[in-house]
Amino acid sequence: MKAESSASETISEGEEFLPEFCIENWPCEHDVAKEARNQMIDEFHVLPIPAYNMQSNLVKPTQYRHMLKDAVVAIHFTLKHGASNSSNTNIVDIVNMRVLMFSYHQGPTNTTVKEICADRSL
Repeated sequence: MKAESSASETISEGEEFLPEFCIENWPCEHDVAKEARNQMIDEFHVLPIPAYNMQSNLVKPTQYRHMLKDAVVAIHFTLKHGASNSSNTNIVDIVNMRVLMFSYHQGPTNTTVKEICADRSL
């Protein structure tokens, strides 16, 4: 996957993606988190949830905290429902996230969420 992907692209199982998205390269601030991450490397197959900035560029995991904290984002997902005689099952898969408006920490804006959503036809 290219570093500058369009918002319509997703990371799917078996697809190659940048080394920054591999679990062993995930940023961790605390030693406990690093230890937990290292234990997961061989136990889990990770498919990162792509996040895109306002210009539709892929956000690297090292930037997630800065870009996504307190930001207004659109979450694109699929919802599958299955029903049988005895139960209902709902499965939600997050496809990607896109920043609609940065948090105040990243710079003030006079644009409202309603204006952004109307502009992007969400």
